[in-house]
Amino acid sequence: MALFINQNKAQLAILGPEGNMKYDNLFRIVIKDDNGNSIRISLSFLLNSNLRKLLDANLQRGDKIEVQRYFEEQSTKDLFYPVMIHREDGPKDIGNLDTVTNEPLVKISGVITDGVLPSTNQWNSRQGILFLALEEWFPLTEERKSILDNGKMIEEEWTDTISGTRSVVFIRPLMRDGKVSELIIVQASLQQISEAFVAFLPPL
Repeated sequence: MALFINQNKAQLAILGPEGNMKYDNLFRIVIKDDNGNSIRISLSFLLNSNLRKLLDANLQRGDKIEVQRYFEEQSTKDLFYPVMIHREDGPKDIGNLDTVTNEPLVKISGVITDGVLPSTNQWNSRQGILFLALEEWFPLTEERKSILDNGKMIEEEWTDTISGTRSVVFIRPLMRDGKVSELIIVQASLQQISEAFVAFLPPL
């Protein structure tokens, strides 16, 4: 999902049949802790308000970092959701512990071995536009719901009423036992699509 967002300049989410969010991004880094365990570090809590700090930090494989917050599952401890990342030789911390209320904090450290980060200017307002589309489209109309229940994809032009941005929205149903199990929704700016076609077509 993260690679798709970066490569296609589009936003993507996976929803339940009723529009409940299941996955909205998989941007993450992977570290190997002092015990040799690989731990995925989700960036979902840092992208909106700390994107610039995240990009400026220029995290690379081999960097030693420390993260604080909690694991998704204490039993497996393989996915961590931080509110702050500290790099040993970094000038500034990414995130802020003030965003944590009464949650008990967990602190882990390790060396970055892999990761997928958003491209410059790729996140910012575009993800917000996707959320506006979701608010407007869900709950689905009976007509759209019928199309998806039949396993067909919806493709419609949509205009954000706040900024006037014109986009195309695709919703593809994932079927299981004849019923919709998940919905993949993709939103892309029509301006970006137009620019892509102009760049691709050879000059006359």
